Amino acid sequence: MAAGFWHSQLSPLHGALLASTIANDGGMPYAAIVDRIESPSGQTLYQHSPRTFRQVLPRQTARQAGAMMTRTVTHGTAKKAFRDAKGRPFLPGIAVAGKTGTLSRSNPYRRYTWWVGYAPVDDPKIAVASLVVNEPKWRIKASYVAREALRKYLVR
Repeated sequence: MAAGFWHSQLSPLHGALLASTIANDGGMPYAAIVDRIESPSGQTLYQHSPRTFRQVLPRQTARQAGAMMTRTVTHGTAKKAFRDAKGRPFLPGIAVAGKTGTLSRSNPYRRYTWWVGYAPVDDPKIAVASLVVNEPKWRIKASYVAREALRKYLVR
């Protein structure tokens, strides 16, 4: 699966759920898109309570995957999105774990880039999945979109 997803069905929500499972030491949480709903006056009408559905990976396996995902962000295929040309992190003090993916289709040409991950690594608060589809003239990659989502959520 690490080589591509052409023959599988994976939504960005499912990608975020996979990243969240790794961040949660192998415990798959119930998926949630909405954290809180407030009334116009600011009263909380709904507050999501994170719960684990079940353990789907051994803790050690999840931690090893998380370490590899962290290396992807610091030294691998997501490095340019999370570090500047001098190697300084765009999210200082926040360790990020992520996995990239790139696929192409030729007729019509489309370049699909994926990024799934979570942060902060030591105390995960958010899991993110980003999917960007570019035509022949590239605009941005999914790892950039993910970085900006993480920045918006974690750097206030």
